[in-house]
Amino acid sequence: ERLDFSFLEYFDEIEMGDDSLKQICEVKAKMKNENMIICVFDRDNPTIIKATSGDSHGFKSWGNNVFSFCIPVPPHRKDYQFLSIELYYLDADLRTPDPESGKRLWFSNEIMEVKDAIGVGPRFVVRDTPWPATEFSKKIYDKEAAKILSNDGRPVALSKTAFVERIVANHALASGFDFTSFKLIFDVLSEILKQGRPIVSTAPDQSTLNE
Repeated sequence: ERLDFSFLEYFDEIEMGDDSLKQICEVKAKMKNENMIICVFDRDNPTIIKATSGDSHGFKSWGNNVFSFCIPVPPHRKDYQFLSIELYYLDADLRTPDPESGKRLWFSNEIMEVKDAIGVGPRFVVRDTPWPATEFSKKIYDKEAAKILSNDGRPVALSKTAFVERIVANHALASGFDFTSFKLIFDVLSEILKQGRPIVSTAPDQSTLNE
């Protein structure tokens, strides 16, 4: 509550991947900015991490009131290779089913690609248990959410966008979620705020659960 900032809300109207967000840093840093501009990146691209953040809790000053950082590594994800904002939630929270449809988010190590025949498929079927070998490189499986099926052929998956929409529509669904890790982000924002003027913050790229 003590931080004075606002979010640029672009959602699907603007393509905002990490390269586009980095370009904002580069362009805005070439001009005078009355307010601070902070670009927040996922921590899933080594090139972007090096260019925009550095260490796990640092930030970069581009000049002319422009700053950037990658989301810090929370304790429960310290061994994970690809950190996007949704992984700030605990796995148990991310697996919360929609009470109406019974669908939920699935991790990439919970999904198995199945090809039935030449030219047919693939289908995406949930595993009985998560694949342990890829635990620390897993992501939310989002690209083919509508095609993810149970063993008996039922659609069982939500996309990340659909998951957020359920939470927004039903706050009770997330009432027990653990939000502790998100404080790490606000701690970085607080450190940047000490540098000067109020913040205009661009949230993580649109592939994330930044709501």
